Amino acid sequence: MINVSICVDNYLLSQGINSVVDQFFYNKTIFESKNINICSVYDYHASYTSIPNRHRSNGLDYKCKIKQNLKKTFFYKTLIVETLLIMFKRILRGRITCKLFIDRNNSDIFICQDVFMGYFYLKCREKKKRTILPKIVYMTHIHDDEMEQILMTYPKISGTIVEKKMRKIFKYVYQRSDAIVTICNSAKSSLEKNLKNKNIRTIYNSVQDIRIEREPVDYSNIKFVMASSLTERKGMDLLIKILEQLDEIIQGKCEFHIYGDGICFEMLKKTSQKLKKICLKLYGRVERPYRLYGDKDIFLMTSRDECLPMSILEAMSIGMPIFSTNVGAINELIINNVNGILMEPEVNSIVTIIEAVLLRKYNLVQMGIESRKIFLSKFSSQQWCNEFTDLLNAIS
Repeated sequence: MINVSICVDNYLLSQGINSVVDQFFYNKTIFESKNINICSVYDYHASYTSIPNRHRSNGLDYKCKIKQNLKKTFFYKTLIVETLLIMFKRILRGRITCKLFIDRNNSDIFICQDVFMGYFYLKCREKKKRTILPKIVYMTHIHDDEMEQILMTYPKISGTIVEKKMRKIFKYVYQRSDAIVTICNSAKSSLEKNLKNKNIRTIYNSVQDIRIEREPVDYSNIKFVMASSLTERKGMDLLIKILEQLDEIIQGKCEFHIYGDGICFEMLKKTSQKLKKICLKLYGRVERPYRLYGDKDIFLMTSRDECLPMSILEAMSIGMPIFSTNVGAINELIINNVNGILMEPEVNSIVTIIEAVLLRKYNLVQMGIESRKIFLSKFSSQQWCNEFTDLLNAIS
């Protein structure tokens, strides 16, 4: 039996990376049948042998309000504050997680999804020459340059010694990991340019097969659904402009149902009160929102930046057409005009597509059927488990 542990930055948060980690527990029985034991997940809090109960904010609690107000201040975006946030929020957590894992380790392999934990672990293994420590699989969730993702959150460190040091950390982890897993081919291609003869594999994300009875499409009142954090990165400011423009020119009826919370929640709420022809409903953060997609017609995504969103995979499993901005690795999920439509992250581009939907220019039923087919052929849990099993057996 191969014993496998996993690490992440914070397993208590509701976010895409943790949804991927959850799949190891959901599929634990399948892995056990393949002689692989999923032991536990580590973060800087503790270790977990099952999926934890996660606090889900409705976007209106005091912690969320404080955080939103801080982000509006000039001081929050200064170099010194961003550097301190990286030091204490990310690097220190990585060191704590590393120590926790080494002290409690009972694994043959661990799958690392936090670069700082991986860095301290590899340094420990190299310095102390502790060959009994498990082999490491580093898993990246970005479609291209991981550092660029960090710079989106901490733009002030760009070009500074902090960025240079962090790039060295990424390079160190890439070079010394026993294997690297990417979740899309674009990330694999990017890494292969600089890492020769490295064991790099693409293993697409997966979700559990979701079976929900969906109602027939009513073209007289199309219902769009979104599930996302409500931020500018996810294009919520674009969505507001799209809705305002559509509300002036739209012929017919349509509804927008949004599950999630974030800094743009209040702006969307104010927009919903101004709209005259369009119905905009905000539900806040909802546990497993895909259970409520039965009467929805199109899954919509307006993001400026993504990799391989779990929310799209959930919608594909249900058999929904996907209309999304063409960013990150989304074009590895959507075949344009087959199971959905790829759009530019621009207001006019998205408005034009939505107008075409309302004019019945797309066969939404057939697109939904194709989504389900593509999900089963490339993103099923069984295939995901098989690919991880092959990798773990290869390096054990």
